[in-house]
This record gives sequence, structure tokens and C-alpha cells, in this order.
Amino acid sequence: MSLIGKTFYLKSKATGLYVHPQGGTAKLDTYLLFHPGKREDLLFQAVNGGQGRFWLKSKSRDYYVHTQGGHAGHDKLLLFHQAVQETRLLMEAVDGGGGAFWLKPAGKNHFIHPQGGTAKTDAKLLWNDATREARLLFQAEFVGSANSGVEIKPFLELMYGYDNGGGEPVTLEKTDVTGFTSARSSSSETKNTANLATEVSGSYGFASGFNLEAKVTAGVSHESSYGRTNSRSLSSTTTEKVNVTFPGSKLTEHYRWAVQLKGGHTITLPGSIMVFTNGKSRTGKTKAQIEAAAPPCVLTALA
Repeated sequence: MSLIGKTFYLKSKATGLYVHPQGGTAKLDTYLLFHPGKREDLLFQAVNGGQGRFWLKSKSRDYYVHTQGGHAGHDKLLLFHQAVQETRLLMEAVDGGGGAFWLKPAGKNHFIHPQGGTAKTDAKLLWNDATREARLLFQAEFVGSANSGVEIKPFLELMYGYDNGGGEPVTLEKTDVTGFTSARSSSSETKNTANLATEVSGSYGFASGFNLEAKVTAGVSHESSYGRTNSRSLSSTTTEKVNVTFPGSKLTEHYRWAVQLKGGHTITLPGSIMVFTNGKSRTGKTKAQIEAAAPPCVLTALA
């Protein structure tokens, strides 16, 4: 996940406390600390420094994050200071999974720690040893373009099918999945996929989760419609065994609407199964025609 070029609130993943300037306002030589709550003047921006590195600055005021004394070192506190884009101030975000990350100075083996070891109210931020512990992970709550929604084109995912070359109908047992297709089972069961939902949320910068629904479009046919879902619903994925009768002398395929998300995750969307017979829907359209007419999904932060 990249922070570069984005505007965000910075918070501890472990405790949910946000990074504030001491006293509440970004001013010259004010220390950074953890504190409850967020407001617009607490936003940060990551200014591109090249090669995946960035300068961290206040969005509302022209101050950059510096190290007390000028250079990152053991137990040195972080503070706001003059807006100078010097190499010694560059940072990197180290991926911690699920959208979380550790923050380190570029080219040095330190991570940002809370003073005293725990991100609690009024604990200041400082540099310390680069230990990849969960208590040191940060999350970014993005604003601006991220909150306006990410459009994703849905597609029809094959659930099951059968090419019945005989003249008589055949009934077969198949499995249908609602949720993450990677959690599909060979039997009827519900799997806990909360970790996958959290990972997807984090990859889009939505710390509190995400909503996924069709963009409102005039003239959308029933064939091109599908239901909404969110990261809470996707905390579980259900596989159902179903008995399906396939007509004789026909190729019958059953599809669900699905989307491909960051990280290579595919999820099926709530709604009816779409049946194709010999490559055509009940209205005579091909799979490609129906996919082309479908409105995009819009992924937004969960309120």
C-alpha cells in the first residue's frame, strides 16, 4: 500500500488513537503524540521523495515531520519543523499486512515507537529499534479521492455447468458460493473470512471497512443488476451444496456476478443465479453482451 500523494489521518492499529501535534495544532517544534479523535487540521500528506520514499507533512500547515536534533536515532522524538525537503527527513512505509504498516526513516534501521512502549493517550512518537511488532503498526484513514469511491467493473463468474449430450435431463449435485471464491468448499459450510475482508479494506485505505454496490445507472436491465455487500457481510463466506437439473441435449451454465479486488481476491455478489443455455441468456444475449451492459460497482469506506 502506498501513502505517496495521499491525504490521511495517521493512527495506531493497536489502540485506534490518532497522531496529533502536542497542544492540538501543528506549529514549529511541536511534538507528535497519540490522542483520541480526529479533525481536518490533523490530516497528514505524504510528499513523493522518489524510490518509494516520502516526506511526511501537515496538510493544513507548511510543517514537515522532523527528528529532534535533526537526524533519526535511538529514542529521538518526532516533531513538526520547517518545510525542507532534505534526504535526512525521508521516510518509508514497511508493509505489515491488512493495510497496516510500520514507519521508518529511509536508509536507517529504526521504526516509530510510542514513548513508553504502548500507543496510549499523550504518548509521544520517537525512533527506536526496528522490531516488527504488532503494537508498532500504523493505519492510514484516507480522505479525498479515496472517499469518493473506487469504480470496479463486475463480471460473471461461473458457478457450475454441464454439457448434457443425452436426450434426458440429468440431476447433479453442485456447489454455489457467496463471498470469497478462494474460501469455496466441497461441502455445505460457512467459513470465517474476516481476515480477507480486513485485508481488502486496508488495501484500499478504508480502515473501518468497505461498502460495495452498483453505481446508479439509468436503463439497467434485470440481467445486469446485482445486490450490495460490505466487509461485515464478507466476514463469512458460505458454500451451499445444491441439486441442479440440467436439460437434455443442451449446455447449461450458471453464473453469479463477481468482482476482482486488490490482492487477487474475487468475491461473488448477492443476487440471482444467471442461467445460460447454449451460450445465451433467457433474453438471447451472450455473456459478453450482458457484462458490457452492467453498471460498475463502487467501493467506498464503511461509515
